[in-house]
Amino acid sequence: MNEVQVDNYRVVEETPGQAFNGRIAKLSDPEFVASLGPQDLVTIAKHDSQKKTVGSFFYVAGLDTSDPASIAVWLKQLMECIQEKPQLWFGKNVKFTLEWISFTTWNIFKQCDMTIKMYLPGTFEIDFVDKNRNKLQFDSDEDTDMAWAEAFISGKMRDIMCMVENRDDGEVINVVETRIYNPLMTGQLDSVDEMFFKLFPLFFPRGIEVGCPCIYGNMPSTLTNNYLVETLCEIVRFTKSIDLCLPMLHELKEAFGPLVNIIIARIYLTNDKELDGIKLIHDTLQEIKDPTYQCELLLLQAKYLLKHDDPLLALEASQRGVDLTPNAFMPWFYLVKSYIALGDNKNALLSLNSLPMNLASLAQKYQYRRILNTDGNNATVELHLPLPLDVVLDEVTNLNSLLVMEEHKIVNPVLYNLKSANLKNTFQWIYELLCEIVKSLGWEKLLQLRAELFLMEEEYDHLDATSETESEKEVTRDIRGKRLCERWFDNLFMLLYDDLRVHSQWQSNELKPETTLEWELIGLCCFRLRQFQSAKAAFQNGLQKRFSSQSSRKLLQILLMERESNPSEDTDLEIITICVKLCCWSHRWYAEFSMLLLDAMAKVVENLGITRVENEVNSRFPESVSGLFHDNILRFFQEYSNNYYDE
Repeated sequence: MNEVQVDNYRVVEETPGQAFNGRIAKLSDPEFVASLGPQDLVTIAKHDSQKKTVGSFFYVAGLDTSDPASIAVWLKQLMECIQEKPQLWFGKNVKFTLEWISFTTWNIFKQCDMTIKMYLPGTFEIDFVDKNRNKLQFDSDEDTDMAWAEAFISGKMRDIMCMVENRDDGEVINVVETRIYNPLMTGQLDSVDEMFFKLFPLFFPRGIEVGCPCIYGNMPSTLTNNYLVETLCEIVRFTKSIDLCLPMLHELKEAFGPLVNIIIARIYLTNDKELDGIKLIHDTLQEIKDPTYQCELLLLQAKYLLKHDDPLLALEASQRGVDLTPNAFMPWFYLVKSYIALGDNKNALLSLNSLPMNLASLAQKYQYRRILNTDGNNATVELHLPLPLDVVLDEVTNLNSLLVMEEHKIVNPVLYNLKSANLKNTFQWIYELLCEIVKSLGWEKLLQLRAELFLMEEEYDHLDATSETESEKEVTRDIRGKRLCERWFDNLFMLLYDDLRVHSQWQSNELKPETTLEWELIGLCCFRLRQFQSAKAAFQNGLQKRFSSQSSRKLLQILLMERESNPSEDTDLEIITICVKLCCWSHRWYAEFSMLLLDAMAKVVENLGITRVENEVNSRFPESVSGLFHDNILRFFQEYSNNYYDE
């Protein structure tokens, strides 16, 4: 995307500087700066020919914040675009003169905002403001350089982890006024992976400060389980830079001992060196005595064993993890998965009911935050998000939003009100496990097993401890042998019943979806129930009527699962088609980075080669579309993957 279009993309302020001042005011709000903090902010002040000053802003993610010079280069390019020619502004071409432009990024480690403000012809000033709204001064160049190193690491963690933690929701970024670059392709002074590896040893002891991804439930943040380490592992996996990373980690091991082996093992397991990883886990378990770190190793072991169809050994590893850290969510999670894989549904249900949910349910995904309200009648600013004109794929970029709104108005409420669709984080993962059980048992047998194992809360409340007859005493003894079903677990059974009812009505033709939205809701219901072939059919039926990004993403996930068990060229070509359309959709919303698309295309490129994939795209799509796909996807494999993929 050219920068002129970026300039068109923004939110109009009531007064210039409104967003910047609003952000400064919010720094004292613990929720606003919690976890990895807010995404970067760009604010602009400019005036038209009548000298009327207009303030606007947008959020940005993925830029290189390792040095003020790299940010200044990007700001200068944006300034020049604004000055060069008239801009499309609410349907009119308007010539603007820029007054100033600023870029603000949050430093997690210093707990401060770092702002560069630039004026024409290119002079700029830098300010640092902490969460108490006090200006910071650094005593030396070394301190200033460290602050920018911290800003770089902070930014990469936000960029990567926002995608990782929102992957189950289709990487949907609800703050639509966020311009998203690929954070692995924006290194101005050096390659991003090399910069990250160079700085990682400095920040390794501080990784525990930044918190732990919610994908691990309530696992504690440790030196080896935190956002910093998670980001490192993702960067290595995507850029195929294991040979660059390992020497750094081996040096780190000399200072911190066998703990570093946990990170090395993770990198082995996700970079085609599984046997090395498993051997290292085995050896390290003999060296590390801390139960929390032992549990991290055992979880890696259990995950590997389940992937390779050895649930008996996975059960042993996860049970050891539960024994070591009984209040942690993930060991129990893998224990349940192991029981399900073994067909031991009784112990799977008992273990599900025993999951430590008090803290696990509080784990929150990292998401971008708004400074000013842009929603509905209460909006304090006005959105200006014009359709990009450089890339057009009719069925995607010209999707009729009025048609979609009409579908929402007439949707069958039976489909729209399924509460299981709103489950998040740990409850979502537990529900998936429950669906795996009902898939193998069926609803009636599941209910029978539940009645055999659990006492419902209503039964418990009415339990009479003073029964007199022998038959009543026998019933009481039978009840006392059961476990009380946790309320949250009982609620999941009710949600499961609703999903199964809808699925059954659709299968029996009682429920007949008519619109893409209704087909999508059927597909999502089937997907939750692990009925993937039914889900695939529903998504495909819906996509025949019109494009839907959510249906496309879910269909892509199903195709990738099919490819694992039965790879074929036809599947690869279908994956290419979906990825191209999703790439165009992301571009329409000013996003050039999707880990889901890169993951999917990595598998196809590894099989077909870059040239074959490019030829397929060129032959089937307009030139502007194939150019976009090359720039955002294929160029990553060519230039940013350390020569891993064949041309």
